[in-house]
Amino acid sequence: MQKEENKKHSLVKINEIKPSIENQKINIAISADFNVGPFGLQLVGLGIQVPFTVFQNFSIEKLWKEVQFFLKGLAIIYDTPTLSIAGAF
Repeated sequence: MQKEENKKHSLVKINEIKPSIENQKINIAISADFNVGPFGLQLVGLGIQVPFTVFQNFSIEKLWKEVQFFLKGLAIIYDTPTLSIAGAF
């Protein structure tokens, strides 16, 4: 008799963390999967960009004015044994 393995899905799975420096800006991007029951959300390249100029005469106000957020891609999934729907941008 074979034992069935229970598939355990984590709520959040981080696939990639990608730091970089380009054009005098610090970039940090994260790609992650979020799963709750039959619903899934995948974020690709969710990130923050901070220019070097923020660190000259640093202030929180200047940080919030110059920091930028970005998202390179998004996928939404609904998957059950009878119905499966997926879409991506």
